Amino acid sequence: MYIDKKLFNQYKKTIQQYYDLRHQLIQKSSDATALSKKAIFALHKGDNKEALAYLKKAERSIKEGSKFIKKNEWLKSEGSFAAGLEEYAEAVLFKQYIDGEPLSKISTPIDIEARIYVAALCDVLGEVYRHTIKMASKKNIQEVDKAIAFSDVVISQLLDFNLTKYLRNKFDQAKQAHRKMELISYELRLRM
Repeated sequence: MYIDKKLFNQYKKTIQQYYDLRHQLIQKSSDATALSKKAIFALHKGDNKEALAYLKKAERSIKEGSKFIKKNEWLKSEGSFAAGLEEYAEAVLFKQYIDGEPLSKISTPIDIEARIYVAALCDVLGEVYRHTIKMASKKNIQEVDKAIAFSDVVISQLLDFNLTKYLRNKFDQAKQAHRKMELISYELRLRM
């Protein structure tokens, strides 16, 4: 049986290039995820300067990762990159909340799709819940109320999205965080 060796060698090279780029993309995605988590942790500590430094490094990792996607379209569906983008978006949105800024579009070298933004927004309510616990321990009722008001707005907006599957699961987690914040507020008021 005859095989077109030139064609097979070309395909082999194409697939090997994909694997090499995929490996590099996964590393950059992992870096973006880890740096974004560190930014969130810094925000919880109240260190905006450190959080911003981590966010800039995470954005660089995303930028470098996006270059690999431009080299090979197959990488667009790489889950680790979407996870890195989602964690980065969550960190940026949480910083916007902490800074008292309105939630807005997140500009990166690659567009953050609606599904990634919505998933990150749902996850932000988990971070806001953790922040609420910290504020309640300091008996800061104003910050607790601010968190609940923010959560109310997010939940009410997301109710109109008709989310399913992954995003529905994220939304359900966001609603649980919201209920926990309301419970914290209730208990804090009972003790005051």
